[in-house]
Amino acid sequence: MHPEIERIVVCDEEARSRVEEASIEARRIQHQAEEDAKALKGQMEKGLEEYRQKELSRIIQQAREQARQKEEKTRQYCEGLRKRAENELQGLGQEFLDLFLRAI
Repeated sequence: MHPEIERIVVCDEEARSRVEEASIEARRIQHQAEEDAKALKGQMEKGLEEYRQKELSRIIQQAREQARQKEEKTRQYCEGLRKRAENELQGLGQEFLDLFLRAI
C-alpha cells in the first residue's frame, strides 16, 4: 500500500476511534447530568416541602392565637353583658318593689 494512503487510513481509523470515544464520553456526561438534575430536583422538592410545612405550622399557630384572643374578648364581653343584665334586673326589682310599696 502506498505510504500516503496508509497514513490516511490510519488517520481515518484514529478519527473514528476518537469519535466513538467522544460519543461514549458524551453519553456518560449526559447520563451524569440527568442523575445530577434528578438529585437536585429531589433536594429542591424536599426543601420546598419543609418550607411549606414550616409556613403552614406558623400560619396555623397564628390562627390559633387569634382565635384564642377573640374567644377571650368574647368571653369578657359576655361576662360584661351578664353583669349588666344582673344589675338591671336588680334595679328593676327594686323599682318594682318601690312601686308596689307606694301602691299599698
